[in-house]
Amino acid sequence: MTYRRRHFSRPRLDAVIELIFSDLTNPRSVAYQIGILDREIVFFPGESDFGLLPKIREQLQELGQRCLNPAAPDESGFDTIFSSLEVFADMLTQHYFSHSVRHVY
Repeated sequence: MTYRRRHFSRPRLDAVIELIFSDLTNPRSVAYQIGILDREIVFFPGESDFGLLPKIREQLQELGQRCLNPAAPDESGFDTIFSSLEVFADMLTQHYFSHSVRHVY
């Protein structure tokens, strides 16, 4: 829907990739979501140097740089982005939602 509104042509791979990954105005893009997380991470509960939060911030910065790269990723680039997203999600889950690790805030 967003693509059709912006581009009055048949879908092109480069434009679709840009819309999905690096478009900062598209709320469904990875870069938009990473930008929100980057702004909101300062409000996450807990000490800023406790547990996995330092690594979570590092991973978030790395993801932001990958998504804002103007060159469209190739197949290995997509694999790297997907792996980084999985690692990021796993760290968030482990830090905030794991009941087997004791959290002291």
